[in-house]
Amino acid sequence: MMTSLSARGSAFSGLGASAATVAAAAISATAFSVALFAVAGSPVFAADPFGGTLPGAEIGAALPAGYEPSGAVWHPRLQKLFVVSDGGIVSRMDLDGNGVVNWSVPGDLEGITVADPSGDLLYLGIEQPDGISEFDMATGQVRRTFDLTPWMQGPDNSGLEALTFVPDGANPEGGLFYAGLQNDGIIYVFDLPIRTSATSTVVRFVRTINPVPGRADISGLEWDRDNNVLYAIWDGADMVRKMTADGTFIAEWTLPGNDQEGIAISPCEMTIAEDVGKEVWRYDFPTTTADADGDGVANCGDACPGTAAGAPVDALGCPPAACSGNAQCDDGVVCSVDACVAQVCVHTGSDADHDGVFDCVDDCPAVANPAQTDFDADGMGDACETGAWLADADRSGRVDGHDLVWLARSFSMGCAEPGYDTEVDLDRDCVVDGADLVLMAAHFGASTVP
Repeated sequence: MMTSLSARGSAFSGLGASAATVAAAAISATAFSVALFAVAGSPVFAADPFGGTLPGAEIGAALPAGYEPSGAVWHPRLQKLFVVSDGGIVSRMDLDGNGVVNWSVPGDLEGITVADPSGDLLYLGIEQPDGISEFDMATGQVRRTFDLTPWMQGPDNSGLEALTFVPDGANPEGGLFYAGLQNDGIIYVFDLPIRTSATSTVVRFVRTINPVPGRADISGLEWDRDNNVLYAIWDGADMVRKMTADGTFIAEWTLPGNDQEGIAISPCEMTIAEDVGKEVWRYDFPTTTADADGDGVANCGDACPGTAAGAPVDALGCPPAACSGNAQCDDGVVCSVDACVAQVCVHTGSDADHDGVFDCVDDCPAVANPAQTDFDADGMGDACETGAWLADADRSGRVDGHDLVWLARSFSMGCAEPGYDTEVDLDRDCVVDGADLVLMAAHFGASTVP
């Protein structure tokens, strides 16, 4: 890996002294980042561009003044989002930001989780001294606190920063608590007597998980109960990783925004709490392709859930409008056959990836992408722009120094700035930065020609 990086200087010939200097400095930063992963002994996985829909929706406006969101969790029974502030506030809200209810709880709150969705208890991650407090929503009071300092201690503002509960039916307590230490990026696993006792504060340390050796600054954890996977975020690296319960890598994406300190996963959304300006961002991020009513439109995109089995539906999963003749059914798609059958418009045609978009107008016909997102508006959908193809900004057929110079010209620029270029914003987060550089470096020298 390092050999190929050191050999890249030859790619700068003929690019001009100024551009080559900028590009060489940029690639040095990339080489350093890659070397850091290699020295740490961890497999190097190139992060994918963020898998959610951008831009997201900022839903934290109704939170109290001065609020600094530092943790989040989705409550599956209540269908509510819970957020905590490091100023000692627990908040409940709808996913649109409305219906805010606040409780005052002493301590530097950095995480929040739900162990038993059928009950009224929440568990709060406390920093300095590191611990877990059991909070009763019904009374608004802390019932007990579990001391984690024999195992978890970090410098000021680098202690417990993330908390989640991982269910386990074989465990007498219903599962285990995972707590992330910001100082070293390690997850500490604990067994707490939350079922077998209402008063005990005994803590049993189980093990540690080091998801990315050498990467500190872990800032949020969330267990996805529907899919049995663990999500972790790092606000220094701007990354979100999906893992198994033992920390085994599944996928990783760049994470939009900054100062991300909490993550909540609901069936169709990812919500990120940012510890700046009381910002809470909700992104469309379907975690399931389930289709409860069997109409061919996944739950997350179904505007009419519960449609009768076998009934014709439109792209939103709703019954189509009544018709009296074929002329009323023209959908404007040249490759579809439009007909009025039993007063219902029926559209048929080739759809190779079965995403509900006919091939002739599908911006990525071989990969299912019903949303048809195209961040750089080049006619090719984001679902098809991955790997080396995405990194080959100038479409020359190879990821090389010319692409690097292109990225360097827009480096540190955001969407609203004149020099910003969507072609080198590889993670599609509206800013060209180090994360894009790492993505390009991961494919440097690769050919995009079959």
